[in-house]
Amino acid sequence: MRKFALLVGLVLLAGMPALAQDYPKGEFYAGYAYHRILGSNVPAGFAVNFAGNFHPNVGIVGDFGYGTKSGANAYSYMGGVRLAGRGEKATGFVHAMVGGATIGNGASTSGLAFGFGGGVDAYATDRVGFRGEFLWIPTRFSGVWETEAFRFGAGIVVKWGQ
Repeated sequence: MRKFALLVGLVLLAGMPALAQDYPKGEFYAGYAYHRILGSNVPAGFAVNFAGNFHPNVGIVGDFGYGTKSGANAYSYMGGVRLAGRGEKATGFVHAMVGGATIGNGASTSGLAFGFGGGVDAYATDRVGFRGEFLWIPTRFSGVWETEAFRFGAGIVVKWGQ
């Protein structure tokens, strides 16, 4: 928990110069995702998320992830808060979310999911960039916690409303 608080503090300090800058009112991300859930690697997948920013360093985010392997599917759907440190050509961020997850191949099981992670957006233009992100996803299915679930992702981010 201390490491997470330190990471949040560093992101906020890095974003202090952004207080005088314009910031995007919204951001959309879509990209490839590599999942690990319930002890199984799920290499084929994607993730999308939308963020609405009401401050240069604070926004609300909604996230959806999907992965499939050998007919088994894994979904995550979460929402929460994102903290960002904005620079001229890059943005670092951390987010904390809560929602649900569903796994199955025919019959499915749903449970509680949390998402804690972050990433970096490197901008190629004023509006379009590339994102690398990591998300740790502790889940609870049928009364049992799974704490080894995570997702790595890479893709394109588009921002608007500056």
